[in-house]
Amino acid sequence: APRPAGRPAIRTVLGDRPYLAVVAATAVLSLCWAMLSAGLPLWLAGRTHLPLGLGGVVVVLSSVGIALFQVPFARFARTVHQAARTAVVSGVVLAASCVLLATTAGGAGAGAVTVVVLAALLHVVGELGYVAANWGLSVRLMREDAKGAYQGVTEAATATVQMVGPGVFTLAVGGLGAPGWLLVALVFLAAAAPVPALTRRAVRTREPAGRATHVTPAVRNTGGGATL
Repeated sequence: APRPAGRPAIRTVLGDRPYLAVVAATAVLSLCWAMLSAGLPLWLAGRTHLPLGLGGVVVVLSSVGIALFQVPFARFARTVHQAARTAVVSGVVLAASCVLLATTAGGAGAGAVTVVVLAALLHVVGELGYVAANWGLSVRLMREDAKGAYQGVTEAATATVQMVGPGVFTLAVGGLGAPGWLLVALVFLAAAAPVPALTRRAVRTREPAGRATHVTPAVRNTGGGATL
């Protein structure tokens, strides 16, 4: 429903609890950026016998994967319901990446390197899924008369997670070791699981409900990772 005349746009967004719930859940998935920038270097240096340079190789691999597949992945979020399902897939894949990394505790040699690279490939898929889902959900659930405020709140939620992300991985991975990776995996799963239900609730508050509009994604970079 349109907001009353004269009502500040930001109040419209802050009063839109269904939208805020979707944004809060999907924003947690942006921990994937700190996973490579903070979690992996700590892990390699403190909990494995693998070369630290492997972290750089993983970052390059991730960057190339994002550059090649970012736009094609947008097709998995053409509607809000597709985007919600993609968010779930993203959470599951990122969790699997964390579990694989946990198995390399104390690891060395080609076998452990192979597992880290496989975890990195899963991370790329998870990040691409998160980016597509975040774009698809945030844009398609915005109210037409307050788009700027909606975008601002979405970016603020993501920035907040990016700000605390390094601390999360320092405490989890640096402090707990392999169980820390499993804890982060549970966080990814817990964040992604309710997204479809939250999305259906948000769609019911929009008019017309469930319309699958088509939005062409714009590519940009923000801090820890690439977004659509």
